[in-house]
This record gives sequence, C-alpha cells and structure tokens, in this order.
Amino acid sequence: MALAEALVVFSLPRFTHATPQLHSLPVAACIGFKTLMLTYEAKAVVKSGSVAMADLGVKAGDKVLLVWTQPSSPTALKEFAESIGAIVGSQNLVSLENMERLQLSSHAASSYDWVLSGLLPDTAPVHSSETLAEIARVIKPSGKLVLEEPVTGSEVNGVRTAAKLVSALKLSGLVNVTEVKSEALSPEALAQLSGFQGHSLSRLRVSALKPSFEVGSSTQLKLSFAKKTPQT
Repeated sequence: MALAEALVVFSLPRFTHATPQLHSLPVAACIGFKTLMLTYEAKAVVKSGSVAMADLGVKAGDKVLLVWTQPSSPTALKEFAESIGAIVGSQNLVSLENMERLQLSSHAASSYDWVLSGLLPDTAPVHSSETLAEIARVIKPSGKLVLEEPVTGSEVNGVRTAAKLVSALKLSGLVNVTEVKSEALSPEALAQLSGFQGHSLSRLRVSALKPSFEVGSSTQLKLSFAKKTPQT
C-alpha cells in the first residue's frame, strides 16, 4: 500500500512516519491494516463456500438435510451447516443427521427440499441401498439430492463403480440421476479405505431428483363399463 493510500484509508495526518518494511504503511495503522486483511480473507472464504452451495441451486426458504459420517471434522461440519443456513436464511431450516442413524431418525416423509450427503472432503461415505431409500423418503416431491461417494473402476470391498451408484439411486426411486463431477480423494478420505492397491479410486458427485409425485403413490382411474347403445 502506498503512503498516500494509507493516509486516506486511515485518516492520518499528511506528514506521518512510515515503515519501509510494510511498504510505507504508517506504523500507527499496522494493526488496523492487518485486521482488515484478516477480516477480508475470512469473508472471502465464507463467500466462496456460499457461492459453491448456491451453484447447486439451494435458495432462500429451502429446507435442507445435511447427512454426515464419521470422522467428519466438527469444525468443518459446523462451518458447512452455517454456510447453508446463510443461504436458506435461517439455521432452523438446516438439519444434521449422522448417516448411521438416518434410518432410526424421526424425519417426516417428504419434508426436505434438499438432502446433501457426504459432501465434506475428509470422509469417504458409501451409501447403502437402505440409506438411499430413506433419503428418497424424506425428500419432498421435486426435491433434490446431491451426494458424494468414492467409486472405483471395478467393484471391490463394498465400493461401487460409478455405473452401479447411478443404478442404486434409480432403484431407490430417484430420477434425473446425473454425474456432476469426479475428483481425487483427499488424503483423509483415502486413509479410511484399504485394500484398493491397483484399483483406481475417485470421489464422484451425483445429483438426483425425486419425482413430482410420491414414489409408490396411486390414483383412482375412472373406468366406465356401461354398455354402448348400438347405433342404428
């Protein structure tokens, strides 16, 4: 920062001593400048996280369920939940659930606009068929699921191929299943997986939609069995 700029920013007298080590920043403003920089960087991090979630389509008023697994970092999980809460407008619209307890939870059917599962990079969750069915149950009609899961080139040790994961999502009753992106697993996630020497592993993000009607719902068909009057 030039001396002239520092004088304006900090409203300092024209003739003020400056230190060359801080690029002519006035000594009296060093602490203030550092504080401003740290605040700016912190807001930039939060903003970038919010933009990433907004890109998913999450919007104000949406009710969101975050599904997490061990060993998620408590700090990362808290920050993730807060970033979602900032987008939807209230932390009351955001619920957290451990994947292992999801089926034991009391979440009402068709109660969430979004389910975000396994999105923390330090975990490597594998969604069982039962878990996917429960997720499909609690999503509202036309609601959306976004999940991340490790996949491999050939199914081994319980880790599916991308095609098998897509198939499992469709079997759970979800539609418009789309592979969003694939990336390398983090070292923390890799540490949770073993026995994959010689197998390619990656982290796949997939999105899916619940149909606009309840899965398994029925409607009454009006059938007429009246005899037609023959035409003469």
